[in-house]
Amino acid sequence: WQCQSDCDGLTYGQGKYPIEFKFLGIFDTVASFGLPATNLSNSLPFLERDLVVDERVQNCSHYIAGNELRFAFPVDVIHKDNKLANSNWKEVVYPGVHSDVGGGYEPGSQGVNDNFARIPLKHML
Repeated sequence: WQCQSDCDGLTYGQGKYPIEFKFLGIFDTVASFGLPATNLSNSLPFLERDLVVDERVQNCSHYIAGNELRFAFPVDVIHKDNKLANSNWKEVVYPGVHSDVGGGYEPGSQGVNDNFARIPLKHML
């Protein structure tokens, strides 16, 4: 089956079945750039860092790391001009860095664990 887009939205099955996006849950979505483990990319021009979520998404939760210090991990926000496109969308800031919110640390890696990431995960569920 292929999806089709028309002025009324997305459909599949030769336009017979409408597609609805009830919920999108995202964890600290960032536009990571540059060389791994370096911050040498601060001279690169990036005009737009905002994440574009389709307005047809009915509910969206974006959980953001409030203490990220690495330049190469700028947060992508889902709002424009301090306004959310949909009143059922929310962005929540959690303490910690990128991997503290979205996970990603391997057990025992760098002397840390993923326990902090379990909190936003529980809130998402």
